[in-house]
Amino acid sequence: MVTANLVGRDLGSASQDLQAAIAALDLPPGTRVQLAGQNRELGESFASLRFALLLAVFLVYLVMASQFESFKHPFVVMFSLPLAVVGVVLALVLTAPR
Repeated sequence: MVTANLVGRDLGSASQDLQAAIAALDLPPGTRVQLAGQNRELGESFASLRFALLLAVFLVYLVMASQFESFKHPFVVMFSLPLAVVGVVLALVLTAPR
């Protein structure tokens, strides 16, 4: 077991660098290397976050479908939102005081 403390770096980039260094090693057969601890918790947290996001989108779709009494109209609204966000960000960038 090897332990380390990170100073001045985030866990994600340090894990990626460590994975690249491990991949470059010539390990003997039967040797297993895995990252654990906070790195495992980070992966589980992101998996939970993805699940929560998908569940939220699905529930919003169900509420909108019941309100619009249509299965097609909620898709139109939900797929137009990313385009609206792009327009809003562009407008904010163009009108921001410098």
